[in-house]
Amino acid sequence: MKALELLGQRFGKLVVMERVPKNSRYKWLCCCDCGRQTVVEGSRLRKNPTKSCGCWRTEYKTTHNQSGKNISAEYRAWGGMLTRCSLSFEGFLDYRGRGIVVCDRWRGGDGFQNFFADMGKRPSSLHSLDRIDVDGNYEPLNCRWATKKEQSRNQRKHIYAWEFAMEGVGV
Repeated sequence: MKALELLGQRFGKLVVMERVPKNSRYKWLCCCDCGRQTVVEGSRLRKNPTKSCGCWRTEYKTTHNQSGKNISAEYRAWGGMLTRCSLSFEGFLDYRGRGIVVCDRWRGGDGFQNFFADMGKRPSSLHSLDRIDVDGNYEPLNCRWATKKEQSRNQRKHIYAWEFAMEGVGV
């Protein structure tokens, strides 16, 4: 694999952002799904994969006991939110490409604990994470646990279609 082919590649929770000039070895600035950045040698990405900035190791030693073997629905929702706002997400244009990001409080080492403290336990298995303002960021005042029915009424295509329909009514 050529050095420049690493740009944009995902290795575990890391996405390669740019080359960092350092001695004769290739080093890369990577963005972790948790929001932190780290510099990693190219050989550590390809041959003996570095999977994260270090947060991967600590996830299994957390006090919230909702990751690892005991992964909770709340932890999955939090991880999904971070993935949707990452630069390498296949739906980039629907999230990060529109400027939607995760607030600083919900990223980093205490990100999940803060997310859980703000959002609480999801009310039922029928609920998932939803942004109240579909154009807003993932942050405490703009997120809720919602059912599929509530979420389907809160999609861009429905909101814009409704606004377009209301233009002719004079509302």
